[in-house]
Amino acid sequence: MKEIKIEIGQEAFTYRCPEGWGEVTQRQWVAVVGQLLTYGELTPLGVKAVLGIKNSESVRLMPIDWHVLGAELEWMKELEGVTGWMVEEVELPDGRKCYPPAANFDDMTWEEFMFVDVSAARKAWDVVAACLYRPLKEAATEEEDERIAFSRFGVSARLPMFKGLSPLLLSAIEINYMLLRKRMTDLYPNIFRGGSRKVKRQPRAAAGDGQQPSTAAGTDWVGVYRRLLGEHVWEEERLLKLPVNTVLFRLDVMVKDGKEREKEMRRARRRR
Repeated sequence: MKEIKIEIGQEAFTYRCPEGWGEVTQRQWVAVVGQLLTYGELTPLGVKAVLGIKNSESVRLMPIDWHVLGAELEWMKELEGVTGWMVEEVELPDGRKCYPPAANFDDMTWEEFMFVDVSAARKAWDVVAACLYRPLKEAATEEEDERIAFSRFGVSARLPMFKGLSPLLLSAIEINYMLLRKRMTDLYPNIFRGGSRKVKRQPRAAAGDGQQPSTAAGTDWVGVYRRLLGEHVWEEERLLKLPVNTVLFRLDVMVKDGKEREKEMRRARRRR
């Protein structure tokens, strides 16, 4: 944190400005997302929201003061630096608190990832949130995911409460998922198309609005799934429960090996 001291008359006000995403709170992240989606930058109103400046103080700040504070938060426009879940907790109307998976999706199964990613491609962000954010188990060992297990029934049961979340909070979860998914696409370049592209900041559309799927998702997982299973359909249940990174790594190697074999075949044909 960097402290900025501003003197107004005989008074001095100190503001603590985060210098990296690891220092940004959930409240600040939601405020930043709202500003960037609406204005594409942090306005004085956004600076006020991020730093929690009181109204009694804001009316006394001069334009140069807003400029100084805004300059200290300019780095927030580069969202690609986000490496974890900025929305760390979601409280449902019934009082239950829900938590996200690991930032690198290590505790997510292949079945769950496909469900989330297909929902994201359809822009059903309330469904994505209801899947990603789950309550804790009553008791869990150190070797288990602390959250209750993924199930389509559980997502459907929680969905009405997630539909009641503010559009801005859903947007904050949407952007967060897009950024972390992009990091995954960079790890498995042979599977994902355009993994190195930057995430575009666009106004959030309501779920089911009929618009085209987001560029953050949309991989043909049905085709991928069939290719991975091949003739071994009896492995389906076991495969669905495997960690998603285990499956993606295996598939990435398969695709890479296939491309190399194709290159060798083309070279062999040229030599004939």
